[in-house]
Parts: sequence; C-alpha cells; structure tokens
Amino acid sequence: MSGADKLQQDLLQEDLLQEDLMREELMQKEPVRDELMRDDPAGTAARCSSFQPDLEEEWADDEETSCLNCYFRRWTSRSFDCMAPERGGFRNV
Repeated sequence: MSGADKLQQDLLQEDLLQEDLMREELMQKEPVRDELMRDDPAGTAARCSSFQPDLEEEWADDEETSCLNCYFRRWTSRSFDCMAPERGGFRNV
C-alpha cells in the first residue's frame, strides 16, 4: 500500500470514528425522536425537512417517503441511524 493510500485509509477511518461519536451524542440528546423515527418512519420522514429518497433499489419500505428509504439513513447492526444535516450528520451533501 502506498503512502497516499495509507493516508486516505487513515482519513476515512477517522471520519467514521467522528460519525460514530456524533451519532452517540445525538442518541443521548434526542432519544424520543429516535424512538418515533423507528416506530413511525413514514410519518417522521413526512415531517423531516432533510428527507431525500435513496436509490429505489436501496429502499426497505413500501412507503416512498420513509426514514427507511432515505438517502441519509445508515444501517447499523440492530437498526438504522439518521445522518441528516439537521441532526449533525453528513456535512458535504
């Protein structure tokens, strides 16, 4: 692996760690919203100003407007996380 490839891999790993830290902070600040998002993903997405549909082949819900079908949804081992900008997620989207 070249030095540039190693640096790129290190930067990517650092970005992933930063996202994990932000996600943990958000989970502590907004547990009620997270529960609503998981209990009513279509209703939550309908009220979300950041909702953007993901590629249709990535959809996991029959409802088009659903957190489960959102571009900002990221799957975890047990559920999913919202990485929308309004929640402190992706910055350069």
